[in-house]
Amino acid sequence: MLTNSSCQKVFAELKWSNMDAVSQVPMEAVLPKHILDIWVIVLIILATIVIMTSLLLCPATAVIIYRMRTHPVLNGAV
Repeated sequence: MLTNSSCQKVFAELKWSNMDAVSQVPMEAVLPKHILDIWVIVLIILATIVIMTSLLLCPATAVIIYRMRTHPVLNGAV
């Protein structure tokens, strides 16, 4: 039968063995959570830049093409 002190010794040994197992994990295998958060922020910023650029350039390109096609010199009006 286990006494209170022997139970504490068993739990203490388990605790130390778990800590040893965690300390043997290579650092390259586990990325810290804050690095992943930084990558999410960077990807959101890049996506925002791409979307805003396309919203600006697509209408501008359409206006330029329209004005080139309807220019009076090309239509022979001048």
